Amino acid sequence: MAYLFDDKKADAFFHRHYSLLVNESDMGCVLIGASAIDQELTSLFDTITPNDANTKIKKRIFDGRGVLGELSSKLDIAYLCHLIPKDLYLAVHELRKLRNLIAHEVMAFKFENHVDEIYTIFSQMNGNLIRVMMNTSETVLIEQAVSKMLDLNHPIDMTEKIFPNSNEAINYLLENPDLIKKLNSHKLRIAFAIGISLLGASVVFRKNLASKKFSQ
Repeated sequence: MAYLFDDKKADAFFHRHYSLLVNESDMGCVLIGASAIDQELTSLFDTITPNDANTKIKKRIFDGRGVLGELSSKLDIAYLCHLIPKDLYLAVHELRKLRNLIAHEVMAFKFENHVDEIYTIFSQMNGNLIRVMMNTSETVLIEQAVSKMLDLNHPIDMTEKIFPNSNEAINYLLENPDLIKKLNSHKLRIAFAIGISLLGASVVFRKNLASKKFSQ
């Protein structure tokens, strides 16, 4: 999916939404991520709508009770019209199911309780997206932890740092499994934020392709 980052708008979507989602709660990450993709699908259809289409037609179609009023119908029609590929279609449908599941959650929503559903979402995508998500999230976690550790001042001599370099900080992490365990508790959210941002960026990429095609 590296081609997404060659598209300026898709790249901008990814970085903007990753920064947003990674700081949300688990529930917020799902709801905001699904909403962002829903909006991009609406934008996709709006992009290919004839310029002379009047407001009444658009309102009737995009209204909550209209043909394109629901995320599921937008996905179905986008796929049937060759606007999005099958893997993206299936992945976002699974995300939609997880979003709907939240409405029936009695306990606080936690990613760790829905690992199977998360796997199902991203396993639909071609190119082993799950491996990319997990490897990248691990790298991000370590980089963030090391960066914070390098900023720690020595408790006795405030002019000195506790960890003089990255290697010592990393070795300290590796020697303390409890710290690694604590870091891993954030890994799933980072991975999910990466995955959702990539799905949204994929919709943006397809929207740009459709815009070029229908403008000819």
